[in-house]
Amino acid sequence: MGVGSDEAIDLLFRIFCRPGVDSVLICPPTYGMYKVCANINDVEVQSVSLTPDFQLQIPEILEAVTEKTKIIFVCSPNNPTSNDIDIPSIKTLLDNYQT
Repeated sequence: MGVGSDEAIDLLFRIFCRPGVDSVLICPPTYGMYKVCANINDVEVQSVSLTPDFQLQIPEILEAVTEKTKIIFVCSPNNPTSNDIDIPSIKTLLDNYQT
């Protein structure tokens, strides 16, 4: 639990990521605090854009993942687009995510 989502996101970085070593993956356009918290915590940001209809590009995300990728942020409903991410896509990502 945290005081708002920003604190909870920062805690995820502090718990799961080693500064100067690990990375996270975001799918822009998305919530800006992911990148802010990454910069504060000295964590590299990998980026795979959403599709034109604001959905995940699963093959591209899985290809971008490395052994240093500790978190993949999937924002649903997404901020700033307000759309939901397709649940089968999230399940596919979870079923195939390996580091």
